[in-house]
Amino acid sequence: MKKIRICFNYRHISEPWGGANNFIRALHHELMESGEFEFVDCIDDAYDILFMNELGMGPANGSKRIALKKVKSLLNQTGIKMKNCC
Repeated sequence: MKKIRICFNYRHISEPWGGANNFIRALHHELMESGEFEFVDCIDDAYDILFMNELGMGPANGSKRIALKKVKSLLNQTGIKMKNCC
């Protein structure tokens, strides 16, 4: 069976680092345990699902942020339109 390719924009760490880190670390672990997912490391690569909890890229990425322009570009590639955005 073909695995679902998923990309997380947020790179978690093992140590405590707030709610987003704990949630994404637990979700990543559960998806990995299921054996149904293949993880894609780069947001510019091909994937079936892009999981974005926030614009922050997480402590493992130096707490950088993804520019809103980049998010709009990714959405436009899929045909999704952003509404009610400043």
